[in-house]
Amino acid sequence: MRTPLSISCYRGGEDAAMFRDIINQGIDARLEAFTRSTFHESDRLDLEFHPTEISILLRRLSESESDYASVWESNIVEVCYGVEVRS
Repeated sequence: MRTPLSISCYRGGEDAAMFRDIINQGIDARLEAFTRSTFHESDRLDLEFHPTEISILLRRLSESESDYASVWESNIVEVCYGVEVRS
């Protein structure tokens, strides 16, 4: 089993707002949700995405209207799958 994908960002930033929106969708039209991942918020937003839920994260990033989503999506694909995504 792969390790969780850990992401931490400043809770007042635009990245954190984007991740909150993605997480707070709950069960989506594909009947998928983050049920095995963990999220904590203090002065930072700390996210640990379970390996089986990274595909949900990537799909929701690809559907996001945030200006930062495509950058995060590319970086996550590279880190998790070793594939460089060209924009």
